[in-house]
Amino acid sequence: MHVMKKGILYAVLASVLWAIVNPFIKQGLSYDFSPMNFAGLRFTVVGIILFAYTWHRGMWREIMQHRRLFGNLILINMFMGYTAFYFGVDFVSGAISSIVMGLTPLINVLLAHLVASNDRLNRYKVVSLAVSLAGLLLIVGTGSDGSPLDWRGIGGIVLLLACIVFSLLASFGIGEGEHLMWCLSATFTAAAGFGGALAYGRSFHKVARRVSQSGGALAGWPGAAGSRRGNRVLITDLDLFPPGFVELNGIKVFGDFSVERVVGYTATLIRDSGCGLEKLFHDLLRTQGAIFRRADSLCCYEGGGLSANIRGDQVLVGSAAFMNLMEVPLPQGLNVKNAVFCAIDGELAGIFALNYTLPDTVFPSLTSLLRERVGPVLATRDFNLIPAMLQQRFKLTADRMDFPPVERRRELSDPEQDHTGVLTAVLCREGLLPFAESVVGARRLRRAVRASAVLTCAGSTLGVLLAYYLTSVDAYASLSPLNLLFYLLMWLLPVWFLSGWVHRY
Repeated sequence: MHVMKKGILYAVLASVLWAIVNPFIKQGLSYDFSPMNFAGLRFTVVGIILFAYTWHRGMWREIMQHRRLFGNLILINMFMGYTAFYFGVDFVSGAISSIVMGLTPLINVLLAHLVASNDRLNRYKVVSLAVSLAGLLLIVGTGSDGSPLDWRGIGGIVLLLACIVFSLLASFGIGEGEHLMWCLSATFTAAAGFGGALAYGRSFHKVARRVSQSGGALAGWPGAAGSRRGNRVLITDLDLFPPGFVELNGIKVFGDFSVERVVGYTATLIRDSGCGLEKLFHDLLRTQGAIFRRADSLCCYEGGGLSANIRGDQVLVGSAAFMNLMEVPLPQGLNVKNAVFCAIDGELAGIFALNYTLPDTVFPSLTSLLRERVGPVLATRDFNLIPAMLQQRFKLTADRMDFPPVERRRELSDPEQDHTGVLTAVLCREGLLPFAESVVGARRLRRAVRASAVLTCAGSTLGVLLAYYLTSVDAYASLSPLNLLFYLLMWLLPVWFLSGWVHRY
């Protein structure tokens, strides 16, 4: 017992000394030393010291008697081993190199079992090696920045360890070490789920074809994964009513105001506000021979209108409700569903009757977004586009859409506003349909891939357990290549169906 404690003490001391040398090696290689030169310098100095020690103790004669053994140790362990080690340290950090060297106990125990008859594996050694290997793989498997592994990396490591541990238990654990390679091959085969190859590839192919038909695209998995960061989508004026879907039905000018003046004032405020009616009034401006004016003190009101000073005149532009709010008298019996009103110095100057036509793609796009629990945010600047109008006129589910205050809507719809620093790899043409298709497709792709991954992991886990049980009871015939192939194909079918339905929305 005393000898064992002494041996353990020396082993621990050697481990500490071997561990602390790696950072010094890394530091030495930073001083323009090549791996071979640094290793040669180190071992030359150590060799001189050990040669003097062995000569003094009379150990040189024993070395000469067993020169073949020592020659193999020098060639394999000292020369080849440390050459590879120094080259490896030159490419990785000293900490990582020390961790990789943690594989030494595993290799030593397995070789000792094969070489030494009195040093056999048992269940306790297998469990200890598994725990050590798990810690090693967890540390080595961290990212280059030291970030921890995600659930996929941890799951892969756990599955790998399970294959190794169960194979060792099914062979060495029951005294049949000669079956180790057979157990490893059967266990690893059962764990290699076919669904992993289709979980992403086939699903992405289906979604990409669907999205491309509407003018959108996902830049691989980052495009799909990036969609999970938000559950809101901005809806602007042009998303609901692109150019050409809002028409002018007529103009009526009141009082002594000229058409050119009323059109010029109204078009100026529409342009400065960034409203979606800008193109319509720009074309009207050219038709009527009017020009844009300089507007000062532009103000947007919550009631659905604008105000500004133009050439000393107080100009109001907005809806009928806004005119009533600003106490501008309107004609009796006025029956205009959607119009733009213009008032100059508190007097009604003109009415522009409009006709809104909803594109066929808007309703299904909004429906798809809402079904995927992506809430549309109405960042509209057109004062006519309010939830009540959209719900009554076009039967849109506007009650499920957010309608922020006017200043917030202007901020959200500002094309120069930097909303987030995260770039999502979603590409699409103009319009609501391509964007909605891309967002919905990305979300369905992400869910399909995750469900397929879970099914594949479940099949692999169950396969490992079954392989361990059958090998431990010597039922090797049940693990024939045909049976293993049938098992893997059985778990492939649900992944195949999931990836085939991902684009149907």
